Amino acid sequence: MADDLDDELRGFAERTEGVHASPGFEARVLTKIQSETPAWDAGVLRFGRAMLFVAALSAVVGVFAGVRSADDETDASATAYGMEELDW
Repeated sequence: MADDLDDELRGFAERTEGVHASPGFEARVLTKIQSETPAWDAGVLRFGRAMLFVAALSAVVGVFAGVRSADDETDASATAYGMEELDW
């Protein structure tokens, strides 16, 4: 199996020996990469959007926890109030 792979790779290397990049290819690639490099503010905006989502999710969880806490407090005070009336 390893011999078959070695033979295949050797044949591939022989068949592609004359294949080379066209003149100026590396310069064109580097120029294209540099022209498409995003500005620093794009990264800040992307990070800001993610943090906005986290803040909104935290607000929803906070409101839900607050409502649940208020319900528990109301139930506890109603029970205590009823107990006080029973003691009278």
